[in-house]
Amino acid sequence: MRAVLILLLLLTCCSAPPEPPPPAPALPLLDVDMNQVKTIRMELPEGKVELTRQGSRWVLPRWKNYPAEPTFTDILVRTLANLPDGEKATAIPGDYGLTPTQRRVILENAAGVRLGELWVGYPLDNYRAAYVSGPNLGEVRRVRADIVPALARPTWGDRTVWRLPESVIEAVDIRGFGRDYKIERDGETWKPAAGQNIKLTETFDRLLPYLVWLKAGNVFYEPENDLEPKAGILLKTTHVDMVLLLGPVEGDVIHGRADRRYIIYHFPKQLRELVTGAVEDL
Repeated sequence: MRAVLILLLLLTCCSAPPEPPPPAPALPLLDVDMNQVKTIRMELPEGKVELTRQGSRWVLPRWKNYPAEPTFTDILVRTLANLPDGEKATAIPGDYGLTPTQRRVILENAAGVRLGELWVGYPLDNYRAAYVSGPNLGEVRRVRADIVPALARPTWGDRTVWRLPESVIEAVDIRGFGRDYKIERDGETWKPAAGQNIKLTETFDRLLPYLVWLKAGNVFYEPENDLEPKAGILLKTTHVDMVLLLGPVEGDVIHGRADRRYIIYHFPKQLRELVTGAVEDL
């Protein structure tokens, strides 16, 4: 009996200690269904930006609901929807670009309820990663995602002035570039309107696609800008006339305005070269 007790005592002393409980799972970095997001508010080094979902597109409410650039918003939404949780950062505290926060993203639903918030600090690995945190995370994480490029845009406004099928255009009317002219459709080809002693050049073949999908280099909300037109481009279509008014060349850009008077577009100065080079005297 005594031998049995000794054996039991030895087994008790030599048995392995109980395993510690598993660590609590890390909090998700951004646990948000992007389909439920109605508003994206961003505080960026360039200033504050607000995007609001209207149906299938995003608009800028501070720009009188002017459409946002769809390429940029699509990339931003996909990046936020697929953001990995990352791993805890080990750099020296204060070296994260989060004191103060360089970039702050707030997501809200249609009722204005905050669904999530993200703080984005310094970029890493040639902008393919970044230090990221949030108000409830309690730590800084190193996240491999293109979140910094997705937030760094020259403009959030849609740079497309108009986009038309070439088949609906009946005439191109140019005024004020030092050469006024009008080109009309002739079946499947184009020709100068009657009474003009000019002919089309090869440059017209580049001008027409440019005007069919007219896209600015940049776009600004400038309701106080009273643009003084120096030139104009009119596309006469089967349904409506599209008009672009242009100011003088300033440096490398030409300021322009279309149907929204509060929006100013910047076009490259090469637009003038296309317009003036599209025709020549006979």
